Amino acid sequence: MVVGCGSVGSEVVRLLAGRISHWTLVDNGCVSVFNPHRQWFGTAEIGTRKVLALRRRLAPAEVLAIDRACDAERLDDFRSVLRRARPHLVVLSAGTSEQGPLARVLWRMGVPHVVAWAYPQARYFEVNVVLPQHGTPCLHCLRSHLAAGPAAPPPVRDELASFLYQELSGADREQAYRDLVAEPATPVDTARLAAVTTACVVEALRPPLDRAPWFRRLLREKTTCLLGGNQVTEIGGRPAYGIQRPGQVIRLGLEDLVRGTGACPGCGRCLPVAAGERAAEANEPNLSSRAADEGLLLASGA
Repeated sequence: MVVGCGSVGSEVVRLLAGRISHWTLVDNGCVSVFNPHRQWFGTAEIGTRKVLALRRRLAPAEVLAIDRACDAERLDDFRSVLRRARPHLVVLSAGTSEQGPLARVLWRMGVPHVVAWAYPQARYFEVNVVLPQHGTPCLHCLRSHLAAGPAAPPPVRDELASFLYQELSGADREQAYRDLVAEPATPVDTARLAAVTTACVVEALRPPLDRAPWFRRLLREKTTCLLGGNQVTEIGGRPAYGIQRPGQVIRLGLEDLVRGTGACPGCGRCLPVAAGERAAEANEPNLSSRAADEGLLLASGA
């Protein structure tokens, strides 16, 4: 199942086309004039519902196309979709704050999922692999609680500024920016995020003994948050998010927590914080050593 069929979701579908025989696609959008540039749609499909366009492209695979939104206001609908589709794995690729509540539902129902996020203009990105049966951290264990180096400042270009400087209330502006954080981005930037997401999906769907060594190590060490960058930004002489070279992907886990005490709000796991204090003080050596581990560059063909 793919929830969100935009620049990441549609590309994940494209990369997996012909390899999966049963799909569930969830999106309430139509193909716009801006989409064919970096989504798996053509100009002839402009105005068509995205899930219907993808269903035609995936033929003869069996596709359940659900043309409606799944968000925090419709969690009962989401549960109904899951019971109907019974997916082996769900990709959350809407890239909005709504992915948090959906991931919580998936954890509680024991459904494996891969969550893809783009940072501002997709210069950096994050992929979280959550396999409840393997006892991995849930999305809420790691998201926003990690020591990952200094954050890159959000870029403001003309296209983004014209959107940001609309007459909106502070709350509305904050929500709008959070939900469109990846816009505008290049096809190269979003394609890299889609490729890493797809590599994780492929490994998660394989039988445990057939999985690649790098993926088995992620699960074994519970370092299931992958943080990648398409560029390098120096902040006070330190690389943003610990990314030291373009294309690098590093892995983060419970040992890298710096915030959050007590139980995780998603799965109830007792979250450690002492190790996170260490990680915050000695961040670069920790990240650079992990980044050098086998498989963590995750080439597109992985």
